[in-house]
Parts: sequence; C-alpha cells; structure tokens
Amino acid sequence: MRAEQLEQLLQHQTELIGRIALEPDLNVCLLAIAERLEAILGVTSARCCILRHDADHVRMAVAPQLTTDYPEHFDALNLTLNELAPSDAHEPNKLRVITLELDANGCRHAHLARQMQFHHAWLCPVFSSSNQRIGSVLIYLQQREHLSRLQRETIIHFGHLASLAIEKHLAVQREQVLTRCLRQAHEKVSSLLTLLPELLLVLDDQGQLVDVYGGDYSLLDDNSSQTKGQPLESFWPHGETNQILAHLEQALASSDTQNFETEITSDALTRSIEHRMVSIRHYKADQPEVSHVLWMLRDVTPQKQAQQRIEQLAYFDPLTQLPNRRLLMNRTQKLIERVARDEAYGALIYIDLNEFKRINDSLGHYIGDELLVSVAQRLQDCVRESDTFARIGGDEFVVLLERLRENDVEIASEARRIAERMLASLKLHFELSGGQFYIGASIGIALIDACDSDPLEVLKHADAAMYEAKHRSQGQICFHNAHLQQRIDERLQLESEINQSLARHDFIAYFQPQVDQHGELIAAEALIRWQHPNRGMIQPCDFLNVADGMGVMPRMQELMVEHACSLIAAMKRENMLADNFRVALNICPSQLKLDGFAEKMASMLDSYKVSPDRFVLELTEGMLIDDLPRTIKILETLRDMGFRLSIDDFGTGYSSLAYLNRLPMNEIKIDKSFIADIKHCDDPTGIVDSVLSLSQHFQFDVIAEGIEDAQQFEAISRKSIRGLQGYFLARPMPQQEFVDWMRAA
Repeated sequence: MRAEQLEQLLQHQTELIGRIALEPDLNVCLLAIAERLEAILGVTSARCCILRHDADHVRMAVAPQLTTDYPEHFDALNLTLNELAPSDAHEPNKLRVITLELDANGCRHAHLARQMQFHHAWLCPVFSSSNQRIGSVLIYLQQREHLSRLQRETIIHFGHLASLAIEKHLAVQREQVLTRCLRQAHEKVSSLLTLLPELLLVLDDQGQLVDVYGGDYSLLDDNSSQTKGQPLESFWPHGETNQILAHLEQALASSDTQNFETEITSDALTRSIEHRMVSIRHYKADQPEVSHVLWMLRDVTPQKQAQQRIEQLAYFDPLTQLPNRRLLMNRTQKLIERVARDEAYGALIYIDLNEFKRINDSLGHYIGDELLVSVAQRLQDCVRESDTFARIGGDEFVVLLERLRENDVEIASEARRIAERMLASLKLHFELSGGQFYIGASIGIALIDACDSDPLEVLKHADAAMYEAKHRSQGQICFHNAHLQQRIDERLQLESEINQSLARHDFIAYFQPQVDQHGELIAAEALIRWQHPNRGMIQPCDFLNVADGMGVMPRMQELMVEHACSLIAAMKRENMLADNFRVALNICPSQLKLDGFAEKMASMLDSYKVSPDRFVLELTEGMLIDDLPRTIKILETLRDMGFRLSIDDFGTGYSSLAYLNRLPMNEIKIDKSFIADIKHCDDPTGIVDSVLSLSQHFQFDVIAEGIEDAQQFEAISRKSIRGLQGYFLARPMPQQEFVDWMRAA
C-alpha cells in the first residue's frame, strides 16, 4: 500500500469513527461508510450496499447509488443468508470477501441486479465483537473485476467500521429500552410509595437526607422538601437524634435490620413511631463507595391504642380499671411457677367489703359504683407497685404479693401488715354524692407454697379464710392455716416487743476478746444481746431475722456503734487502750444495701470523736457476692475512710477466688465449724492450713473463732494467725465486765 493510499485510508477512518461516535442516526453513518468505500476502491462500476441481518433474514440498510426503490424490492424478497450467497453457506462465520456470480442459478436477488446491469458482486460479512454476524457489505459490479489484496483488506476494514456503527446503534437501543423500563418501574414504584402509610427516607453514612418517599410527611419538618443534603437535625424536629444516629451506625456496620420504637410529641399529641433501618449498597451510581441507609417510619399509634383497648377490655375491670379475675389468675399461675422454682413463698389477700350490699340496694347502683371506685383508689395506696391489686367481682378485691420470701412466717407477716393498712384506711369515711359513708372489710390470707399448682385452689383458700374472718366479727384478718395463724400472732407479738425494747434501750452490746498467739488483746467483737424485761437474756438467733424483716437493723447498728464507742472511751480513761486495739462490728445485708451506708457510719463515729480505724466491719460471703460491683464500690469507700474489712464465717459460703481477688478486704475469719473439726479429723488442721496459704497469697490477716478447748488452742496457736477468739479464751461480756477482765489480765 502506497503512502498516499494509507494516508487517505486513515483520513477516511478517522472521519468515519468520529461520525459513528457523534451521529445518532445509524443509516447516516452506514451511508457515509458505503460512499467512502466506493470512492476508495477505485472501481468505476462498483455500487456499495450495506446489509443488516435481522434474525434469519437480510435487509438492505443503505445503497447510496442504487435507485430509491431498489432496497424496497430487495427487502421484499425476504432473503435468508443462504439465499443471499449460496457459496457462503458452508463457512458463514469466516471473515473473507467472496465473489458472487449473479448470473448463476440459485441467487434469488440476481434478477434485480441484472435489471441494473450488474452481473458480479463482492460480499464481505460483518461480525459483532461477540463474533455474531450482524450484517454484510455487498458491492455490485457490472463486469468481473480482479479483487486485489488491497481492495480485499479495504472492504474488510470498512466492514469493521460498519460493525462498529451497528453495535453502537444496538447498544443505544438497548440503553433506551433499559432506560424506558427503569423509568416505567420508577414511576410505578413512586406511585405505589405515595399510597403507603409508611415514610421512607434514604440517608447517607453521615446522616444527611438523600431522598424521601411515601405519603406521610407529617413526621418531618414543614420544609423537608428543601432539606435534601442536610443533616438529621434540620428535618427531624422531634429530638432523640443521637439514638437514631446510633441505630444508623449499627445498620451500616451489619446487614441486620435495626428495629426500634420511639414516642414523639407535637401539638400536645403523643404518637408511637416504629422505625426500621437497613443498609443499602451502591445506592448512587456516581458514588458507589458511599453507603446509605433506608429508614422506614410508621405511625403505629392507632394499632397500639387498639391493642390497649383490647387488653383493657380483656384483662381489666371497666369500673375501677383494676386487673380483673382473668388477669389475676394468669399472674397467680406465673407466681405459683416461680414459687415452685425458687422454693419460696408467696401470698394472696382476699378482701370483702362489709355493709356494701346494704348501701348499694338502698341508695342505688350509681352510689354503689361510686363507692367501689373510691374504695379501689384508697386501697391501691396500701399496696406496693410490684404487687397485683384486682377486683374480681362485686365488692371483692384481691391482692397478689409478687415479691417472694424464703420463710412462710415472713411472707405471712408482710401480708398481714398490708391487710392491716387496708383495714385502717377503710375506717375513714367516704365522701360520696349521697353523703358520708363508713364501710369495713373482712380479709382472708392464703399462702402459696411449692405444693400449690392451681390458682383457683389458692383463691378458694383465701376466700375460705375471708369467710372465717367474717364469721368471727367484722374487721378481722384470718389465715387459711390455723397453725400458721398462731405462728403469725407470735411473730407479731415479737415485733411489738422489739419495738418497745428499742424505745427502752433493752438491746445492749457484749464484747468477746480477740487475742494474738501470745495472749495479748488485739480486738473485741461486739455482739448484740436483748435484755428482755420479762424473759431475761435473749440470744441474737431468736430475734435478728425478725428485726431485719422489720427494717430496724439500722437502729440496732446505731446502738452497737454507741456501745462500742463507749467501750473505747472507757478503755482510754483507764489507760488500757492500745494503739492496735479495734472493735469488730457485724454488718447485716439490709444495712449494706442502704444508700449512704458508708457516710452514715462515718457520721456516727464522728459524733463520738472516734476514728474509723478503730473498727473492723465483718461481712459474710453471701453479702459480698450479691450485686458485686456495687458492693466493691461501697467497700472501697469504707476502706478509704479507715475501716478494716473482714470476711466473717469464711469457708461456709462461696469462697470464690475470682471475687476474693477483687474485694478490698483486710482479713478473713475462719468459721468455727472448721476449728471444731480439729478433734475429729485425720488431718486436724488441713483446712486451716489451706486458708492460711490462701490468705498469704491475698495478703489477708486471719482470725480463728470458736476455740473452745485447750486442744484447739494448742493446734491453732502454733499457726501464723493474727488473732484467736472463743470461749476457751473468754466469753462475751458486758462493757464493765470486759474492762474488769482487761484490768485483771
């Protein structure tokens, strides 16, 4: 190929490629290709056509120098590829230029060509990039011409240009179809979304609004249509944006849907909103790397209100709005299951109003209903929020105590106190539209234990107890179990006597010495005793549990602190107060749970001018393990104030190394049961040695209590123990006797 020919070919190619790229009309592009090909071939009689293959048939796209009706007649033949060029049928997918003899038999379009004096033709297939035949270049000749190599390559080259134009046209068509389908789908979806009750928002990973869909825009700011691209605060006027942004981050971090509910208030109207968030990948084509979140909001206030109305009708008394019999039975069944599982006790209180029928019949149901509402409101104040207070019909009410107790007497005492508060509240008159009315009640109580399985049976027991109370006299409380009733009466008597003795200061402190291995006094444990005016000395095991249940342990602790400070003052006056002497005080669980316990202890000691470092606070293992984080915080506060801290009865509770390592303790007190075993074991001090080894690891001092004889003393005193305590060394004694004992020692 000469240089001028190559330059001419490149010029034509450049111009044609530019036209293919910019010209939207395929026929214009193909027409230019055909015209340039005719010009560059240099054959005077050559007439170029470009054909397109439509499925199995051939259509003439352009024929610039043929008559205007020739393509129409050609297309009317409805030729197949085999009929176009029978000689090409054996190798239809081969890229080549073949010569057609139009005068030969079998060429169906030859008669059209001969009418225009064409007897020969060159044919070149046009293939797509996927090697599919999509057209042909057909060049008619009036006489047989020699096809040179340059002409063949030129025809094939222009066939490639035709392929490029056709493929670009097909791609544009596909894009138009796809765009049309997407537009139709978008219009359908948009139309559907406008009918949805939900509001759909699309946010980017920064919480900025990208798109809004749906029909309910009432949840957004009035100017939400202008806030696209703005942060959450600009279009969400209801606050709580931190919670929403937190859920947005969770949705972006995982593929899980985030579900949550919030309540919003606007124009004095509170609405319940259900939220759902899910991440969307590649939401924006121009920002595929940016993650987005689809946020669906739905106002579920009507559904919630309807559900509440259904529950109200099904489970609540329409007059008093209290739980009805059905809800009471459900909760009683659940309580029975908890009682069996926890091996504890519950209680059910049955209240029947006295004289209600007389008032209701004489003054009418309106006054009766008004009285029932007033009674329900007044009795509600006597019941804890955690308990169930129900009206089961007529003038009958029931209280189900939801808090379980380990002891039947404790739960019975609690139930009786609530019943007594109810009777006391009913003694006050009721102001109704018909005047003033007085009304009493009879109350029956049934305990729930592990033997109970049927809520109806429990209710029957309480009902029977109520009728027994009504039979005795009005305003009575009766338990279903007569034996239990006697025990409750005894406990109530004990509670009354405890209150009286607290007022008379009948509770005093006894002090039991703690000595080191050489017999030197190092501490004294303060032990509470009850000097009853009629029954004499009462040991702690006979009253401490009752006192703890009454909530009077803080008052008893104050008395013990007062007596301990008095002892320290007396020892100081006698010049017997050593620098290392301390008083050990036992702390009960209810005290440790009180808010400000540490500050209260420090304040009491400050009032007596005694330093906290004079005291050792003894706590059992069970107390320490309960709510461990809060307990550790309280103990650290006490230790920082100067108190020493001791684990009492060590070895009988959990003895967990995990919590020992975390507790800020100073010493452990070996339980006396291990000391008592010294007489009966093959390895008499094995457990003691183990505790000592453990204490050395944690740097705890060790106190051994319960030393009752010389053998135990000899076995223990040889150990590396800080203190010893027990009857063999000294019994607990009142303050003056303790001072005399020290003086004698």
